[in-house]
Amino acid sequence: MYFECHRGTYTSQTRTKQGNLRCERLLREAELWSVAAGAWPAAELDELWKALLTQQFHDILPGSSIAWAHDDAERVHAEVARRAEALIEAALGPGGDAWAIVNPGPFAAAGVVDVGGALTWVEAPAHSVSSRSASDHPGVQKRTEIVEVGDGWMDNGVVRVEWDEAGRLTSLRLHANGRDALAGDRGNVLVLHHDTPAQYDAWDIDRADTTRPTPLDGEVDVEVRQHGPLRASMIATRRSGESTYRLTTSLDAGAQRVDCSIEVDWQERERRLQLVLPVDVHAPEALCGTQFGSVRRPRHANTSWDDAKFEVCAHRYVHVGEPGFGVAILADGPRGYDVRGDALRMTLLKSANYPDPEADRGSQRVEWSYWLHDGVEPHSAGIEQAAAALAHPLRAIHADATTPLATVVVCDHPAVVIEAVKRAEDGGGDLVVRLWESRGGRARGRLTLAHPVGSACSVDLLEHTLGELAHDANSVEVELRPFEILTVRVSA
Repeated sequence: MYFECHRGTYTSQTRTKQGNLRCERLLREAELWSVAAGAWPAAELDELWKALLTQQFHDILPGSSIAWAHDDAERVHAEVARRAEALIEAALGPGGDAWAIVNPGPFAAAGVVDVGGALTWVEAPAHSVSSRSASDHPGVQKRTEIVEVGDGWMDNGVVRVEWDEAGRLTSLRLHANGRDALAGDRGNVLVLHHDTPAQYDAWDIDRADTTRPTPLDGEVDVEVRQHGPLRASMIATRRSGESTYRLTTSLDAGAQRVDCSIEVDWQERERRLQLVLPVDVHAPEALCGTQFGSVRRPRHANTSWDDAKFEVCAHRYVHVGEPGFGVAILADGPRGYDVRGDALRMTLLKSANYPDPEADRGSQRVEWSYWLHDGVEPHSAGIEQAAAALAHPLRAIHADATTPLATVVVCDHPAVVIEAVKRAEDGGGDLVVRLWESRGGRARGRLTLAHPVGSACSVDLLEHTLGELAHDANSVEVELRPFEILTVRVSA
C-alpha cells in the first residue's frame, strides 16, 4: 500500500531496520535447522519472536520514534541475533576438520564462498547442509567464468563492468545479448538531497527536496582490491562535507549480479543520500518486490496518484525491463525508491532532526546488487531466486566428515517460495511449512521432505486444519492461486 506523507519511513533509522531484518532471517534459519536436527527449543523461539515483534511497533520499525526507543530496539535486536545464532550453531553442530556448505535459502544455489580463508566455487540444494569438503568444490575452471580485471574494467564472461577515474560505472553489459544496462556514461552515482519536510521530519520526504540533487564530486581514491580469478573488487573512497564514503563494487565468477556496498561515516544533518542508476530500458512500470509477492509502480505521472509516487517502497528488488532484457536493484531489505523517468534511484540514508536529532549519525553500511538478465520477463529469468541468494547466502562451516547430505524440504515448482519451516505450535511434533506463489499465476507442485509423510493437510495461520492434501511416502502435492500463501502441516 502507498501512503502519502510517509515516504521517509522507508529509510529512516537504517540500523533499526537492518536489525529487524537480520533477526527475522536468523530466527527463520534457527527454526529450519532445529527441525533438521530433530530438536525444537519451543520456549526460547517463542520468547525471541515476541521480543522481535514488539520492536515492529508502528513508530519503531518505520524509524519515527524518539532516540531512546531506537537505542532500546537495537539493543533488543543484538540480543535476539546473538541467541538465534547460538540456536543455529547448536542445531548445525559444527566441529571436525571437514567443511560443510550451508544453504538456508529456498532455492538451489551456486556461487563463490570463503572456505577456510580461500575463495571457492560451491553448489548446494535448497535448505541443505552438505558435508562435502572444500576439495570437493574445485574452483571454476572455464575461462569464461573466471573474473578478469584490467585498467578500469572487470569481466566474468557473464557481465562486464567498466568505470571511470572517479569510480563511477560507465558500462554494465550482459554478454548474453550484448545489452548495456546504463543510459549515459555515469552509473552507481551518489547524490545528496536537502531533507527538510514542512511537517513530519522522519516520516516524510517533500517533493521540493527531490528536485535539486547534489552529486558527490571532488577528490576520490580508486583502488582495485581483489583481482580474481573468483572475485574482483573496486573501491572508490571520497570525502564530502563532514562524511567519508567508501563504495565497493564486486564481481564474482559465474555471477549475473554485481555486488555493491557503501560504508559511511555519516555526519550529515537534514540530508538524504541517494544512489542513481540511469537505465537504458523502455518500461512504463517498475516491478517492486513486496511481502509475499510483487506490485507494479508507475514510472510516469499521468494521474495525481502517479504523480504522488516520487518515493515508493520495495522489499527484495526493483526491476525494469523489456522482453529479452532487464535490470534490477536487489537490496538488503525494504527501502525507498524513485523509479520515475530514465533511472532507478534508491535512498540509502536519511538524517532527520525530529524526533531523533541524531538519527543515523555515525558508522553505516548498506548493501545492494545489480542483477541483469536476458529473459522474456523477470520471474521466469529467476529474480526471486537471485533475491533469495542475496538474502540467504551460502556459507561454509566446520563439520564432521561423516555428516550426510541433508535437505530439509524443497518444492519442485520454480514459482513457489518456501517462507518458513517449523514445528507445530501445539507441541505435537508435526512439521509446518509455509509457502507462497511468487509470479501472480497458478502453481501446482510437490513438496519433498527429508522424512516419511504419514498425513498432510492445509492449515490456517493458527494451524487449524482446513483440508486434507494428497501425499505419498515422502512428498505432498500443493496447488496455489496467484500470490496465495499456503501453510501445510505434515505428520511423520
